[in-house]
Parts: sequence; structure tokens; C-alpha cells
Amino acid sequence: HVILRRYLEAWFPIQTRHNDRVAIIDGFAGPGEYENGEPGSPIIAINTVLEHKIPIEKEINFLFVEKDGDRFNHLVSKLKQIQLKQNIHFKCEHNEFFNVVKKNLDKLDKNNSKLEPTFTFIDPFGFSGLPMEIIKRLMQNEKCEVLVTFMYEELDRFMKLDINKNNCNGLFASEEWQEIYQDKDQAVRERRLHQLYRKQLEKYAEIKYVKSFKMKNNFNKTDYFLFFGTNNITGLEKMKEA
Repeated sequence: HVILRRYLEAWFPIQTRHNDRVAIIDGFAGPGEYENGEPGSPIIAINTVLEHKIPIEKEINFLFVEKDGDRFNHLVSKLKQIQLKQNIHFKCEHNEFFNVVKKNLDKLDKNNSKLEPTFTFIDPFGFSGLPMEIIKRLMQNEKCEVLVTFMYEELDRFMKLDINKNNCNGLFASEEWQEIYQDKDQAVRERRLHQLYRKQLEKYAEIKYVKSFKMKNNFNKTDYFLFFGTNNITGLEKMKEA
């Protein structure tokens, strides 16, 4: 979330300088806050605009997607408490990330239109509901960027189960992962899963610049990767700064 805020602090003024309208998609938005009152990604993203040292007057559209009913209702209640400026709008969808984004992209295709400059934050609790296909479609729109949480430890633990075969095939847009879990060395599996996901972002999703880094959660002792994708060198440099 620190990285998300620092990146958006740079992204908003750059994009609104050259575009009248921009969008943020939070694909796994959660409840809006944690049990200790710490704000979640939707609140962080909106506050980044409201509290920015540079006044941002262009139109900002937020789309928050959350499939869990309780988390969705809590998110809506938290967002309604925020006093927004006239140029800031949000919409909440109680649905799966894939379903919502596909519906919107299909509608744009039908109208022969493109997304406005869009930053998509994809932070799932596991690895289901995140097909590489939807990332590819998002990135076919100019000035779109993605930040993806890759929960490789859960993937490493459960990908061998038959029930997860379709999820894994969709996640990688490939069946190469099926050979990786047979390796008995956990560190090797981690490295190969990371390499495969990065390769597919570059080759299948056709993302020009991919930056990845490992995150360590000292609270629950889990590790994961963040993947950032952009077709703009400026975006890559700003992510390095963040």
C-alpha cells in the first residue's frame, strides 16, 4: 500500500496533465479498511487525489470490484463517508474482477472505443480469478498500467490439486506450470514460477516493461511478488522511484 500510494502520487499529475479523464480499477478491493482501522487500497487511492500537493482538477473515475458480500457492503459504507470533489467519481461492483473488466472491455470493443489512461491494481487473496487473458486485454489500451500481487506461496502449495488446474492455466495462459510443481526443491519452484509469470506478462500479454520485486510480510511470515507492467518508460522509472 505504501508503494501504491507513492506511485499514484506521481501517476495522477502526469496523466491528468495530458488527459481530461483517467481511471483507477481496484480488482480485489476488500472492505476498505482493516480490523485495526488501517485504510485499504480504495481509501488510499482516493485520498491520494484529495490530499495531493498539486490540485488535480481533471475527471478521476474509480472502479472498485469486490466479490465478497460483507466486504463489499463495508467498502460502500466507508466510501460514502468520504467527501469527494466534483471531479472525482467512484463505482462499486459486487462481482468477480474478471467478469466486471471483461464486460466493460467487451462494451468498449463493440463501440470501437478504448479505455482512458487506466491504472489497475490487482491484489487477490490467492491466485484464482486472475487470468492472464484479462491483463492482456487491459494492456492493449494505450497508457494502461497494472500492479499485480503474485501469491506464489499459495500457488506453490495448492497448484498440484486437480481442482486448481483451470485457475493455473488461466493465470499463466500456459500449461508450463504443470512441470514446475514436480521439482522437489521449493526455492527452485519459487524461482521458476516467478520466471514463468514474468515471461507470460512480457510475451503473452505483450507488456513492454515489466518490473518485479519480492515482498516479505513479517506479520504472518509469508512472501509474495509484486509485478508492475507498463508500456511507457516514464511509468517504469516512476515505479523504480516508488
